[in-house]
Amino acid sequence: MDKVLIGSFLRENTRAPIVWGKTDCAMLAGKVWQMATGYDPMADLHGAYARRWEYLRLSMAEGGLRAMAKRRMDHPSAKPFAGDGIGLITHKNRQLFAVAAGGVWVSPGEQGGLMNVSDGRVLEAWGW
Repeated sequence: MDKVLIGSFLRENTRAPIVWGKTDCAMLAGKVWQMATGYDPMADLHGAYARRWEYLRLSMAEGGLRAMAKRRMDHPSAKPFAGDGIGLITHKNRQLFAVAAGGVWVSPGEQGGLMNVSDGRVLEAWGW
């Protein structure tokens, strides 16, 4: 796992616009996980949606976002969370995927760019 590479990637995406199916919270978490472990837990979602409502429909078809996350993270690359990794959190009454790096949780914001969501409640978390 290359912390410098992940940190660089997150800095590059600090102001990136949100594009559903490309730079939303699930895609960001999958990309960072792949950078850390070589495994993309969101690989089957690439090209599967292009709008927020399509993403929500997909997650509901899987039993909700928590079930979707747990199914994808049932993988040998997932280790107990110890400070760096990805997780599913509740932030401002919304569930979303987030990346934890250096003690800070970040996730794409509604208006684009990354936002600090460290004040959210962690529902599930996986470390690398």
